[in-house]
Amino acid sequence: MEDRLYRTIRLAGAPFRFQISGMENIRKHNPAIFASNHVGSTGPIAITTSLPLHLYPWAVGDMMDFNRAAVYLYNDFVHPTWKLDGRFGMLVSYLVSRISVRLLMGLEAIPVDTSLGLSSEYFYKSLAYLQEGKDLLIFPENPKKAIDPQTGFHPFSSGFCWLGEMYRRATAGKLPIYPVAVNPQYRHIAIGKPVYFELTRNRRNDMNDFRDSLYGMVSGLYLSIKASHAEMVEKTCEWLETDDSDLEESWIEKQDEIHLR
Repeated sequence: MEDRLYRTIRLAGAPFRFQISGMENIRKHNPAIFASNHVGSTGPIAITTSLPLHLYPWAVGDMMDFNRAAVYLYNDFVHPTWKLDGRFGMLVSYLVSRISVRLLMGLEAIPVDTSLGLSSEYFYKSLAYLQEGKDLLIFPENPKKAIDPQTGFHPFSSGFCWLGEMYRRATAGKLPIYPVAVNPQYRHIAIGKPVYFELTRNRRNDMNDFRDSLYGMVSGLYLSIKASHAEMVEKTCEWLETDDSDLEESWIEKQDEIHLR
């Protein structure tokens, strides 16, 4: 059922897919975590519709509860983004929540409450998914912390890193974690090479170090998208500004080379 729903969503979202770079970095003999910047609702939608993989997302627990989803949607999206308030705003939030909760359940998303700690049910459910060979999609930004003005990212939380150690203990294998950057301005998703969490000394320090390293990788991918597009625009402008006589001379020289052969 969920496979059919996932394929339907990808098909419906085909016209809105983003360009992807870095698919060659993905090694598909193991389950993995894909860790990305969020970009509001854009990140989850862009990745789900664009990547040719079936990913199982972490979702805010409120968004998978019919009793809480409307209020969460109102505060997080409908009011700040659509500028709808009052009773009408709540009505819209309620109607959207009826669809979104069913959709997330159908996708077998994992409800997450980060206040519950590393021994929470969602960690064990995530591990079960990984042991079944399923790939997880996680957005580790912490919305309570200040935004980086260069990227627009919130700092990452570190809790999800522990899944790497849980997976190692359960399977004796390493869990690949792929840094993913979504840049909506250029409609581009970049995927980096996999990294692996390793417990070497103090758990908290190792998790924080890994989190910071991964944040740097995702930020680097994001900025590289911007730089590559700027370079492409610059080259296009240079080509457009090239004098016609220079183009003609270049063409004549090329023809002479061909005849000499």
